[in-house]
Amino acid sequence: MENTIDEALRIFASSGIRMTSQRELLLRVLYLKTSHPTAEELYNAINAEHPGVLSRTTVYNNLRALKGVGLVKEFYLHNSGAARYDTNTTPHHHLCCTCCGRIQDYTGTAAEHVQAASIEGFRAESVYKEISGVCGQCQAAPAALQLRIV
Repeated sequence: MENTIDEALRIFASSGIRMTSQRELLLRVLYLKTSHPTAEELYNAINAEHPGVLSRTTVYNNLRALKGVGLVKEFYLHNSGAARYDTNTTPHHHLCCTCCGRIQDYTGTAAEHVQAASIEGFRAESVYKEISGVCGQCQAAPAALQLRIV
């Protein structure tokens, strides 16, 4: 289910697990970031704004707790070993740009994904739990600026 931050806080509170200020901060950052961040990216984002508030271990432990109550989905992209986290826990897939690294949600079957990617201006290159390709914004950029990240 796709929740708002307030709904997520209520769900967590009703789970019987104590909502600490650290968990709430992590949850709020997750809901603000739509980039499907890794634990390291979350740690860096939080540490930049609130130095010393959370350790890496605390980030991982709290992600596990949020995942356990169904507020966060953990997934892996085929070209990266790092887990990514998503607050959209409804069934969906991802369009992943191999130039800029942007990840966007998409629902439907793999065949529908390829067709929708084309409609969305995304040139699909492969399907493996996500559609990898080049987003419309990167396609519109001059070739010299198109750096591949895979």
